[in-house]
Amino acid sequence: MALNIKMNDKSINLKIKNAKVDSKRRRKKILIIFSVILLIFTTCVVSSYYLSHKAGIKFGVTDIFNPIKANPQLERDSSEKYTNVLFVGIDSRGENSGLLNTDTIMLVSYNYDEKNAVMTSIPRDFFVKVPDQERYTKINGIYAIGERIEPGSGLDYLQGVVEDITEKEIQYYGMVNLVGFVDLIDTLGGIEVDVENSFTDYRYPVEGAETRHQVVSFQEGLQTMDGKTALRFVRSRLSPDAHEGSDFARARRQQRVITAVREELLSSSTYLNPRKILDIINVLDNNIKFSEFTNEEIQAAIKLLQKEEMETYSFVLDPSIANFKLITDKGLTLNGYTIGPVAGLNQYEEIRKYVYHAHKKPTLYSEDPTILVYDIGLGYYEAFEKTTELRERHPYIQIQYMGTLFNDMEGYYFYSKSELGKEVDEKIAKNFPITMTQKPEFVEGHILNGDYIILLGSND
Repeated sequence: MALNIKMNDKSINLKIKNAKVDSKRRRKKILIIFSVILLIFTTCVVSSYYLSHKAGIKFGVTDIFNPIKANPQLERDSSEKYTNVLFVGIDSRGENSGLLNTDTIMLVSYNYDEKNAVMTSIPRDFFVKVPDQERYTKINGIYAIGERIEPGSGLDYLQGVVEDITEKEIQYYGMVNLVGFVDLIDTLGGIEVDVENSFTDYRYPVEGAETRHQVVSFQEGLQTMDGKTALRFVRSRLSPDAHEGSDFARARRQQRVITAVREELLSSSTYLNPRKILDIINVLDNNIKFSEFTNEEIQAAIKLLQKEEMETYSFVLDPSIANFKLITDKGLTLNGYTIGPVAGLNQYEEIRKYVYHAHKKPTLYSEDPTILVYDIGLGYYEAFEKTTELRERHPYIQIQYMGTLFNDMEGYYFYSKSELGKEVDEKIAKNFPITMTQKPEFVEGHILNGDYIILLGSND
């Protein structure tokens, strides 16, 4: 059988217009294009039958030979600004284990306007209403309830609940079990993870004997993790360490590991290795369930994931967000630890507003800075009104009016006291109608403790 693949400027979109283009950059671009072609073609040929029946990928024989489109597209929400994907990690170790709790529930949203991705984790203890029933349960049990009601509908139930909480329309989903999580990372040859805080968990469950415990420890810094180590890293939640001993800290670690997996999947050591690609396909086939994808959507996803300029932001819907004003762990139920809306069970309006603003301005909301505003000559009430305007523009950010510091200064000042770095400072400053400045000499000796300080002087 002869295979003739025609590559022209319409299907490959390879542009070489300037003979002086750096040869190293050109070789890299050609290599990436060829690797994407190889990855898609190998995936289609080897797994077109198995994945189309088991993982939900929709394409036939003719799709294999279709040229790569110049601008393949993923589905978007009704605003046309986002593609939203629900990632689920399920505690299912073997067909007869009976375990169907979802340990990881994460919404990943790609913003086409800003070219960034936002990961929003919903902790397993979030107390939610069971669809079509007058009772509540932890969100990590929704999938199992759906499966018991109608086999195969668990993800539909969970997707509906996540959409209700966040008011984000979900276009795709992916669910991996613990075996698949470990196997995928081992198949990749391990991943590089930056451990934010050193911690020890003295009560990590022993696999196969969850009533017994073992000690696991992690040291701060960048390290290589195999599958089992990464699993312990993302599942640990009982450390006595104040920063790492919670389900919320675990959710943040899960986001770090997913980012590390993405980077390894897109590394040259992976997509230039046909054997590794085939091994990854086998892991996906046996342990991961996807929503339906077409051939074009696969092309679009690969193209999107390869964007080097894409920034990623992380959020966890835990009680600490919005200065503890949105989510609480008090008084929701007498049956164990749960969290839920401060406004009351099933009352998600404020949480939805927070998600909207966090996705719109992820740099500002992920850093969650404290901003102190002082009058230095504008006038007490005028400065108070401007502070109110800033609060309305940026709800859930701590913007505090501190009163009059001076009454005879001119001009506006906006400067940083945080240690976030110049790049982050500049991105946060873009959200405010005041240009970033240096700390003025006249405030030396005054104790101003916010992350950012705004000084409002007269306009004369």
